[in-house]
Amino acid sequence: MNINPICANFNFGKTYIDKIDVKTCDGNKETVDLVEYNPFDKKDKLQIHSFKNDWGKDAKLIDQFIKSFEFAGESSHINLSSGNFIEKDNSPVNYRYFGLENNIGDTLAIAEISDIENDEELEIGLIQVNPKEIYGSNKRCYKGLGAALVGKIVEFARQIGKTSVVTLSDNDDFWYDSTFFKKEEDSENTMFLSCKDYNNYIKYAKGKVNS
Repeated sequence: MNINPICANFNFGKTYIDKIDVKTCDGNKETVDLVEYNPFDKKDKLQIHSFKNDWGKDAKLIDQFIKSFEFAGESSHINLSSGNFIEKDNSPVNYRYFGLENNIGDTLAIAEISDIENDEELEIGLIQVNPKEIYGSNKRCYKGLGAALVGKIVEFARQIGKTSVVTLSDNDDFWYDSTFFKKEEDSENTMFLSCKDYNNYIKYAKGKVNS
């Protein structure tokens, strides 16, 4: 799976990156698309904004996701020579936005990642599954969407040579479920996955389809 830079591309919308098998609630498999949304594209912006109404108040992180996507799409934050975004401390950071979509284009899960230049970590800043697809929903069609999306992010981290994947997510049960994400000793909130466990997590995410 090769994921190429999209961040300074003003002309094209979302990119279809890969196909992923996920488990359906009736025990079968279905293939969904891994996509990357482009914060400079008008159609992608409209799609991201639509989640606020379509997913409702149960999508607790959607306001933060929209705010991040809007920030990333403001050209004043871009270093055009490198294609990286510039944080307030002038450390180049590349924000990217991935999602899973079914065969009719419905978004099932989304994630924001940040890749800081010359940093060994890849950070998952936000991850949100469509509320109708979470455990306990009577409209649920799929299982294991969050793990499937994180599995592909871990593949990306492996591809670009990051030594760990970190997250500040407060959903500890989700991260602990794999047994491979660990709590950082000097942080109450940070979870991390070491590169030595990349293959284990990818295998775990794929294994949920057959469990």
